[in-house]
Amino acid sequence: MEARALKRAWIGALALAAMITASAAFGATATFWHPTGVTSNGSGAFAVAATYANTSHPVQLGYDVSAAPRQRVSASWTVICTIGPIVRAKSGHFSGLSTTNLLKPHVMPLPMATPERCSPAVAAHLHGTGKILVLILKR
Repeated sequence: MEARALKRAWIGALALAAMITASAAFGATATFWHPTGVTSNGSGAFAVAATYANTSHPVQLGYDVSAAPRQRVSASWTVICTIGPIVRAKSGHFSGLSTTNLLKPHVMPLPMATPERCSPAVAAHLHGTGKILVLILKR
């Protein structure tokens, strides 16, 4: 009888430890950026790349524009989000040196606080000759 009670207590403790570990792991994933949607690239003089994504319940959206060799790039973005029948959109642009920092992408502010779905799109081009890569990130 005591062995069963001890076994139940041990299983309960393991289950509780697993739940705490899982909740910490899932909570931590919201702090990291993850690629979403289609990655786009191009090459040549004044190369262009455009990409889009469809994502559910994003906390934050961003994008990265990489160029080789490193050079000036321009990018325009639009985010369309919904909550039920309500639709909101926000757009913006960036012009400057290309980056390759997936830990600190360019942030696209969400047009509403807690959207159910969002569809971001980014188009970018080089100001010279080379290769360009554009990707959308979410957390």
